[in-house]
Amino acid sequence: MSDLVRRDPPSAPAVYEPRPENIWIDQYLDQNQGELTRYAQIIWKRRWLFVSVAAAVLLGTGIWTFTITPMYTSSLKLQLDPQQSVLPYREVAVAATADPRYLLTQAQVLKSEALAQRIVTRLNLASDSSTVTAAARGFAGRVAVAPIEGTQVLNVSYTSEDPMFAAQAVNTLADEYVNYSVEVRQVEAAKARDFLEEELLKLRKKLEQSEE
Repeated sequence: MSDLVRRDPPSAPAVYEPRPENIWIDQYLDQNQGELTRYAQIIWKRRWLFVSVAAAVLLGTGIWTFTITPMYTSSLKLQLDPQQSVLPYREVAVAATADPRYLLTQAQVLKSEALAQRIVTRLNLASDSSTVTAAARGFAGRVAVAPIEGTQVLNVSYTSEDPMFAAQAVNTLADEYVNYSVEVRQVEAAKARDFLEEELLKLRKKLEQSEE
């Protein structure tokens, strides 16, 4: 008689349940309710600290907003040609044919204390001659000059607490720069005239010697 072998019934295959990629907010709250409760207790316990910090920030911001002095900037544009003459600015694109160093040099002239002294004197910004230098240094510190790329134009601006004075200052700066440029050309023309007169005198003497 053959031996009987007991066989267990086959087990049912395991069913694969995919792990959810997203956790719903309700499940998240249920799982982390204790952690959130602990954070809420900490915040509530120190609520007056948070309120004090927020109030201090708001108060400081308000005081700073109401006490700060507003600044106004007035600007204009100067068009310069390679011959060191100042032309009225026109809203046209002008190719920069001059040496770029020339524009940078004129920008430094516009921000110089020497030119600022002329403006301080003209606008009576100094009480006496001993304070002209200090007033000129302060005036020059508020002047900004920037060449406009690809043009022969300089953007000149002045910043002040008074909008009317800012406009007056930048306009006076442009006027004095024009006067300065004219004076420079006059000096150069006088030097050239003296040089030519000396050369002409030398040639005249040589001519007289040749005739003799």
